Amino acid sequence: MHPTVVHAPIRSAVRRDMSAIGEFVLLVLVLIVLVWQFQGLRHGGADAPDDDRYRLDQALQAAPLVSYGHAQVATLCHAVDLPPRLRWRWAGTCASTRVDQAGSVQALPAALQADQTALQQAITAGAAERMARVAPLAKSLAEGVLPDAEQAQLADTARELTTYRARYQLGHDPSTGSLPLACAWIEALAAAQRADSEPEHTVALANQLAIVHGAAARLWWPSTGPAFGWSTGATPECRALGTPQRTMALAADLARQVRNGERLAHKSAAMQTLTQRAPWLLIAWSLLTWGLVSLARRTRRPLRFLPPALLAWAAMGAASGLAQPDAGAPIPWWVWVSMATLGVVVAIVGRSARLERFALFAPCASQRSVVFFGLPLAVFFIGVGWWLVFDLALNGHVLNRYIALRHSLAVFGAMVLLSVLPAMSQGIATLWLRWASLITNALRPGSGSGVRAWRQPVLLWGLYAAVVLSFALLTTGWRQLTGELLPLLLLLGVSWFFLLRAALWTRSQGGAVWLATSVLPLLVHLVIVLAALVLTDDLGPTLVVLFASAIYAGAFVAQGLLGRGARWPLAAGIGILAALLLAGALLAGLYVFTKLPGSGAERVAQRLDAVINPFSAENDQLAHVLWLGQHTPPSGYGLGAVPWCGSLPVGGCPGVPAQAQSDYSFAVLHAVAGNAVSFSLLATYLLWLGLLSVRHAAQTRGRLNPGTPGASQGAWLAWLCVCWAVLTMVQTMITVAGNLGALPLTGVTWPFVSFGLWSLLRNSLVLGLVMNRPEIAE
Repeated sequence: MHPTVVHAPIRSAVRRDMSAIGEFVLLVLVLIVLVWQFQGLRHGGADAPDDDRYRLDQALQAAPLVSYGHAQVATLCHAVDLPPRLRWRWAGTCASTRVDQAGSVQALPAALQADQTALQQAITAGAAERMARVAPLAKSLAEGVLPDAEQAQLADTARELTTYRARYQLGHDPSTGSLPLACAWIEALAAAQRADSEPEHTVALANQLAIVHGAAARLWWPSTGPAFGWSTGATPECRALGTPQRTMALAADLARQVRNGERLAHKSAAMQTLTQRAPWLLIAWSLLTWGLVSLARRTRRPLRFLPPALLAWAAMGAASGLAQPDAGAPIPWWVWVSMATLGVVVAIVGRSARLERFALFAPCASQRSVVFFGLPLAVFFIGVGWWLVFDLALNGHVLNRYIALRHSLAVFGAMVLLSVLPAMSQGIATLWLRWASLITNALRPGSGSGVRAWRQPVLLWGLYAAVVLSFALLTTGWRQLTGELLPLLLLLGVSWFFLLRAALWTRSQGGAVWLATSVLPLLVHLVIVLAALVLTDDLGPTLVVLFASAIYAGAFVAQGLLGRGARWPLAAGIGILAALLLAGALLAGLYVFTKLPGSGAERVAQRLDAVINPFSAENDQLAHVLWLGQHTPPSGYGLGAVPWCGSLPVGGCPGVPAQAQSDYSFAVLHAVAGNAVSFSLLATYLLWLGLLSVRHAAQTRGRLNPGTPGASQGAWLAWLCVCWAVLTMVQTMITVAGNLGALPLTGVTWPFVSFGLWSLLRNSLVLGLVMNRPEIAE
C-alpha cells in the first residue's frame, strides 16, 4: 500500500485535533475579553451607589391589593353602550374579556369605588409598613445604641420611605392616602354627577375605570364638549396639581404602579441578580456548547447524543436561575424537569433500532468543523450584543431597564440550538431533500403539450402562494416572528434551487430560453416571499430580501453559465450585471412605491426625507443617532459610560431612540468602542461569514450525489450556508448604512448582535446546521 494512503487517516486525525485545540483556545480568549469588558459595565451600571433604577421599583412596591375586582372591565365592554370613539379606545382591553364575566351596570359605580378604596389602602399600608421598620431603628439611634450595620439599614429604609412618599404624594399623615388619586377620583365622580346625557355619563364611568385600573391611555374627553375645569368643590391642593386631565393621568399611572408593584419588585431583584451572574453564565453556557459540539462531531448516531445533551442543558438551565422577563419570577421548575424527562425518554426509546429508520434520527457520517473560529466568533458576537443590551438597560431609557432579562433567555436558547443542531444537521438535510424532491417532481410539466402540460405546476404554485400569503395575513400583528420565518423560508427554497440546478445545468443542452425558464421558479419563490412581507407591512425585512434576491438571481445566472462551460470571468460579469440591473429595477420600484397612497408608502417617504434632511425631518430618530456618532470620542465612551439620554439636565431620555437595542446596534457599538474598534469588528464579522461560506462551499461539489452517503446532505448544507451568509451580510450592511445615515432606517436587526428573540434564534438555528460538515469522500 502506498505510504500516502497509510498516513492519510493519521494526518486527518491530527488536523482535526489541532482544529479542536485552536477552537478551544480561541473560545477561552473570547470569554476572557468579554468578562473583562463586563467589569467596566458593572462598575458604571446598576452597582453604582447613585443609581436607583432597580432599587426604585422595590422602594415603590405597595402592599398587596385586597378585595380588588377585575370584572369591571368586562362590565364596561359588554354591558355598557360605549360611544364609537370610546369603544375603539377600549378595543384591545375588551378583546381579553368575555360576556359571562360582566356584572350589573347598576353595581358598577359601587364596584369602582371599592377598587379606588383598595388602591388607597394598599398605598397607605405600604407607607405604614416602612414607617414601622424605621421607628424602632430611629429610637435606638436617638438612644445611641444602634450598631453601624443597622445604621446603614436605617438610612436605606428612610431613603426608601422618602422615595415612596414622594412618588405617591402622601401628606404628613400617610393614612390620608395619595393626593393625586384622591383628587382625580373626586373630580371623576363630579364629572359623572354633572353629566347631562347618557353618553357623557358613560364617558365618566370609563374614565373612573381607567384610573383605578392604571390605564392612562384609555382616558378620554370629547373634544366637542365644554371646557373641562376643576369642579367648584376642588381643594387648593388639588388645583395645584395642574389640570384635571393631567391629574387623572397621574392617578392612573400611580394605580398602575400599585397593581404592578410586586411584579416590578421581582423583576428588579432578578435584574440585579442577573447583572452579577451574567459573565459566569456566558462562560458556563459557552463551554457547555463547545463540549456538546465537539461530541456531536464524533457521534454517528444522533439518538445517542440527544439524551446527554438535553440532560446537560436541563441541569444548566436549573442552575442558571433564569427569570421570566414579564414577571421576574424564576423559570418554573417543570420546564427543566420536562427537558430532562424528554432526554430520558429519548434515551429509552433510542435503544430500539426502529426509530433510526426515520431520516431525522438515522445514523450519519462523522463531522468536522468548517472553520475553527466559527463557534468562538459566534459566541463573541452574541456576547457583545448581550453586553450592549445590558448597557442600554442599566443606563438608557428607563422603560428598557429590563430588556436584558428577556435577552438572557434568547442567548440561552441560541446556545442550546448551536450545541444540539450539529448532531441533527444531516438528518434534517435528508428530510428536507426528500420533501423538496417530491415537491419538485410534482412541479414538473406533464407529458402533454401546451397549457395542459403546465396545469399541475401552475396549480401547485398557486396553492403554495395561497398558503404563504394566508399565513402572512393571519400573522400581521406578529412582525418580529414573520420577519424571521419568511426569510428562513426564502433560504430553504433558494438553497434547494441552487443545489438542483448545479447538477441539471451540467447535463442540459438548452439555450438562453431554457436558462430563462430555469430561473423562473426561483423568481416565483422570491416574489411570493416578498409579497408575504409586503402584506405584513414589514418594510425592513422586505428591503433586505429585495437586495438579497438581486444577488441570488445574479448568482443563479452565473452558476448556469459556468455549468454550461462558460469561462468564469464572463459568467461572473454577466451575473454581476444581472444583479445590478435587478437591484436598480427594485430601487426604482421602491421610489415609485413612495409616491403611492397609503401609510406604508408615507412611512417610506418619511424615512427617505430623514436621510436627506435628518435634522429637520418629521422623523428625528436619525438625527439623534447621527448626533451620538458626531459627539462620540475616537476611542468611544466605553461600556457603562455612554450618555445614552444626552448630556443636558432635562427630563426623560432625549438621547438615542428607545429602540436603539434592536434597530441601531452599530450606532450603539460605535458609541461604546469608537471608530477603529467598531469598524474592525464589523470587518471581522463580515470576514467570519464570508470565510465560513467559502470554506463550506469549497469542501463539496455542491451537487446531488445519491451514490455517496452524506454527499447530497453536505452539498445542500453548503448551499444553505452560502445563501444564509449572503442574506446576513446584506442585512448587516443595510443596518450599518442606515445607522450611518446612508440609507433610510429600516428597523432590521444586526444578526447575533441586536436585541431580539426571534432574530437570534433564527440565525442560531441556521448556524447550528452549517457550522460543521460531514466527513465524506466524493
